[in-house]
Amino acid sequence: MNEKMNQFEDMIEAFLALKNYPESVLTDPISEGKWSIREIVGHLFYWDKLSLETMVPLMVHGATLPPFPNNDLHNEEGIS
Repeated sequence: MNEKMNQFEDMIEAFLALKNYPESVLTDPISEGKWSIREIVGHLFYWDKLSLETMVPLMVHGATLPPFPNNDLHNEEGIS
């Protein structure tokens, strides 16, 4: 678990470094028909938030975890 938390901390540092880029770089799609950097980061953050706040607290041996939300709806919420 400590390794995973360290990975989250590393991601946070990488995300914070994005503050140095112009907004247009962060909001323009990475290629035609693709998400922007901001949308990609939002997507990752939103799924990680769900895991850390909803799933991890319930994770014990033999636990029944709640179902994941609808992927498309959750992704849409995360990038909006």
